[in-house]
Amino acid sequence: MSNIQQTDVKCPHCGTESSQHFYASANVTISPILKERILDGSLFKKTCPKCETGFDVQHDMLYHDMEQELCVWLKYEDEFGDFELEPGSERADKVFKGYNLRIVFGRNDLVEKIKLANDGHDDVLIETVKLFHSFKNQIDILSPFHYDRTENVLQKKTLLFIHAPANSSAQEHSVDLVRAYEVLQPFTPKIESALKSPWKPWLLVTRLTIFEVMETWGWLELE
Repeated sequence: MSNIQQTDVKCPHCGTESSQHFYASANVTISPILKERILDGSLFKKTCPKCETGFDVQHDMLYHDMEQELCVWLKYEDEFGDFELEPGSERADKVFKGYNLRIVFGRNDLVEKIKLANDGHDDVLIETVKLFHSFKNQIDILSPFHYDRTENVLQKKTLLFIHAPANSSAQEHSVDLVRAYEVLQPFTPKIESALKSPWKPWLLVTRLTIFEVMETWGWLELE
């Protein structure tokens, strides 16, 4: 089930503090509307009771999709700039047997994981695709670059990504889906098994963590 909690937040416009409810966990199988509200951002929007300004609230949340067998933990830095999971999280693979357990540090990353699961994509493979596309197109692997959708482009199944660099307009990038899977899918299990995470069994799957694996192997040319 989902877990709703309460916290005090300050309005960024008038400074008024108010008590607001938020989802500490969201089971989107039991409550499908929560998935829609995460994807459109409305689950994180609050309204100041004084000036009626709408604003976003950042808070940790455990996303749970029983049908997709996916759990994603959205985490934010604490007051000391650290990330810590709750006690017992290290045993999550015993509770959620067969699940993909992921950790993300921003809402866009959570939305991306949801979209990938909805479209039937392996996030390790897709992050590897993004990594090599970033190399090819001189995209900083730390800049925002997210999967958006899959569609037919010129009769080819195509992965579409959005690159949103700071101080610049967003740009759409496309990658041939069939080619990407043919080249990279055989390596995906090996890459995933080599990923290191201080929050295991929760894996941080990003271009950077995959780059670190390949750098360790001395293996950065697959094409």
